[in-house]
Amino acid sequence: MKATQRFRQRARRLLASLAAVLTTAMTSGAATGPSFITERLADGVYAVRPVETAGFGLDANSLVVVGQDGVLVVDAQFSASATREVIAAVRRVTDKPVRWLVNTHWHDDHVSGNAEWQRARPELEVISAAAMRDDMASSGATNRQNFLMQIPGTLGYLRDMAAKGTGIDGAPSDTGEINAIARYATLLERFAAESALTPHVLPTRTFTDSLVLDLGRRRVVLRTPGRGHTRADVIVDVPDAGVIATGDLVIWPVPFVGTTSFPREYGATLGALLARPHRILLPGHGPVLRDDVHVVRTRDMLAAITREVDSLRVAGLPIDSVRKRITLAPWRATFAGTDKLRNALFSTYVLSSAIPKAYNDGAAGARGAR
Repeated sequence: MKATQRFRQRARRLLASLAAVLTTAMTSGAATGPSFITERLADGVYAVRPVETAGFGLDANSLVVVGQDGVLVVDAQFSASATREVIAAVRRVTDKPVRWLVNTHWHDDHVSGNAEWQRARPELEVISAAAMRDDMASSGATNRQNFLMQIPGTLGYLRDMAAKGTGIDGAPSDTGEINAIARYATLLERFAAESALTPHVLPTRTFTDSLVLDLGRRRVVLRTPGRGHTRADVIVDVPDAGVIATGDLVIWPVPFVGTTSFPREYGATLGALLARPHRILLPGHGPVLRDDVHVVRTRDMLAAITREVDSLRVAGLPIDSVRKRITLAPWRATFAGTDKLRNALFSTYVLSSAIPKAYNDGAAGARGAR
């Protein structure tokens, strides 16, 4: 009994210490800024990505493709300061001008840095799918303002968790989740501080199904394989290198199936991605993937979600009952295991959003078929 009490006391002291670190990081800005690493994938092809590979998003990966006539970069970052780090990383690997910036989708963590790239290269073409530009100009602008308004409350929520030593699920937290929450809070504060000086820069060139860009002795193909993470995700294919940047169609370690996603179609879209010849995939967040295991698992999980939702919906169960019945326990075990951070990500980005979206989209499709 005494040994158990001593263990609990040590655990409480550890959580208090971690909470103090998190609170200091969020209130003083003492946490270090985003740190990116550059990884060579092929001759003239590089991944620039955050050192931290698991978290609540916000720092996007970028693909850098060097051609004879210029450089193409895939995706900007969440904040201006993070984007400046990526710009500096690009300059370290080539002195050729960046002529093209591709936005894979309209979420702020992939487009807010457009303005910083435009400052660095005023003649730059910012390219996206046409539907993505429409969404960025409408929903994206509205969501950005709402998001900025919610940041103070979100930071208060995070500080409350830090003070209690709890994680997203309300249970005692651990180092991995505490660090991810601290990182998230720091990025939110930075984004809020820089937002007034960061205009919403829309793409200057759009396409529908595909677009081929000649970089000079290197061809890059942009494609919209179907609805998935959003309604207009772009994949960027560098055929001579066997490299494809997926945007947030693929995220490691836990897929993000958010409220703007289409879980009923997502699996087929991943199938179209996998059908493209490749040897390397660069996800929107996470490490470079040199096999398809994670993507296949994601595709299979999305198919399972649709099957489970449809079986209960067709049986007449309302959405609230369906949400209670479907736990996705086998898939939670596959993607999250016992890791607290990954379980928090699974609850936030899969369980709470994929099931109601699949249900509502299926109900709408059934009504339209009548």
